[in-house]
Amino acid sequence: MRALGRLSVYPYMALPGMPPAANRVPKRTEFRAAAHDSGRPDTTIGVDLSDSPNFIRLTVTGEWPTPEQQRQLRDSLSMSGDLTARTRALIDLRELTPSGPGDPVASAKEGLITRVQAYLVATSEQHHFARQCRIAAGPGRVLEIFIEERAALEWLWNADPDY
Repeated sequence: MRALGRLSVYPYMALPGMPPAANRVPKRTEFRAAAHDSGRPDTTIGVDLSDSPNFIRLTVTGEWPTPEQQRQLRDSLSMSGDLTARTRALIDLRELTPSGPGDPVASAKEGLITRVQAYLVATSEQHHFARQCRIAAGPGRVLEIFIEERAALEWLWNADPDY
């Protein structure tokens, strides 16, 4: 897995309580994992850090990343200061492809990077996967599943992880 040096503006939806667009510096990059001998297709994780360390957005394209890929991403974001114990994450699964053999939920449990997460889904398979991730998360983490982006963002900004 390697960080690509491309940075580009990422459109976002402003909500009450969010800083004005003029005060934010758009930071977007992609972490790409190439296919391996195992036959797994490429996995790309788009990372929007415009509101970090308070909020990050992860967009998974292709298959769910392996535990190693998730650890590398988590470590990279932590070392750069974009990921803290208080960071909230929107994890967009709408471009996630159905997984093959293996246990993606064990992978998701090991790679959970934030205490408060909203999963954005479009298909029943993605919803089922996100439900399994929520069950696997265990105590101390708050995960919710949404089909509408605005509802997910509103919940993330207002969720109380100690509830």
